[in-house]
Amino acid sequence: MPKIFSLNTVVLLSTVFFFLISQNGCKDPTIKDKSLVNGPDDLLNLDFVDTFTVWSKTVTEDPYVSDGSSYGVVGSMGDPIFGKTVCGFYVQYRLTQNGTLFGTNPEIDSCVFCLVAQDKYGKNDVPTNIAIYELAEGLGPGITTGIYKTNESFGVIGSPIGLASNSIINIDDSVSVLGEMLAPQLRVKLSNAFGQRILNSDSTTLANNDNFINIFKGVYITSQGPIGNGVVYPLLAASKITLYYHNSSSDSLKVDFPITSSSVRVNHYDHVYSPNIQLAKLSAASSDSIIYVQSGAGVKTKITFPFISNFPKGIAINKAELIITKWDGDIYGSDSIYPAPSLITVQKINTIGGAENFSDFDRNGLATSKVVTDANGSRTVYSFNVTQHMQQVISGAYPNNGFYISVSSMANAERLVLANFPLDSRYKMKLKITYTKTL
Repeated sequence: MPKIFSLNTVVLLSTVFFFLISQNGCKDPTIKDKSLVNGPDDLLNLDFVDTFTVWSKTVTEDPYVSDGSSYGVVGSMGDPIFGKTVCGFYVQYRLTQNGTLFGTNPEIDSCVFCLVAQDKYGKNDVPTNIAIYELAEGLGPGITTGIYKTNESFGVIGSPIGLASNSIINIDDSVSVLGEMLAPQLRVKLSNAFGQRILNSDSTTLANNDNFINIFKGVYITSQGPIGNGVVYPLLAASKITLYYHNSSSDSLKVDFPITSSSVRVNHYDHVYSPNIQLAKLSAASSDSIIYVQSGAGVKTKITFPFISNFPKGIAINKAELIITKWDGDIYGSDSIYPAPSLITVQKINTIGGAENFSDFDRNGLATSKVVTDANGSRTVYSFNVTQHMQQVISGAYPNNGFYISVSSMANAERLVLANFPLDSRYKMKLKITYTKTL
């Protein structure tokens, strides 16, 4: 359950903050970054503050664009902190050439879907079921980047055409296929009836890809049954459907139907939130001490600075950093299964509450994880450069609506628990500003 501090505490802290501001104005600041100082005159006017009140809340992440990725997402995670997540993807497979011919009286021997995964999130060592459905609903005629989002669903035809029960998707060991060693992959046998339908296609269906995907609309690959502990990221360009067949004149024939750069591909996420997340989203407090971030349009953290409008206007900001810390109070041991992401994102909140990206000057709002060790132990922290943006906020050129912290990605299943305890220096979110007095 999120730990919440009261509004009275916030008011008290803000009072202390303004006292410290007034005191700092009479002192020479300690400057560790010499690049901020151009000479003795600058040193006389340079000052520093990191006592801003920072409020933090867990909010729902709106569905975002998830089509066009080079990678799919497949798997499921049972997370005691965040709840259950199930991932899958919709995709078209295509002809390698127009007017494909299978010869006289082609008959299917076997039909296989090959899934080549190159990376994973989580331990991914608990078996689950991987199901493949044929789509009843089309995905569109070609590349549709920016149209479909993380919560899109498309109709499927009846039962799965392929099912790999109690499977762990292999991303490490090569696989022998007909005597040839191939890249690590999961091979799922599909229905022979499905394969025979393709072999029986008429010349019009096989004339071009527009006609082909009008009849064979694509497939949906997802996790079913037992909840696992990981998600894999298939490289879609290396994944395909292969038909093994024979005809009246030849045996041991095969034809591939790949996922190409023209294939529509949409990653899909389903979340069933734990009580932790539900309570955090419903919290009515101004700020919570434990906050959450989850990809796949799960949740994100909203950060605001309620009293920054009282900061002096006549300043030039030399450097502004937002520093946040991963919470290390995981009593479930789930951090060892689902590690903290190496990269997270901050976006600024505009006048209508929408998220906007940071500029190149502010490193595009990206921060990498860093382990900090001091007398209080080791912690994982993220530091964002927000210099240009905070100058705009202080001057009034951009609204003081705060930030969103997320790990949003169309092919990502990571999550992160953050801490913001105002009275604990180890876990206090900080906005650090070094500035020059111009008035």
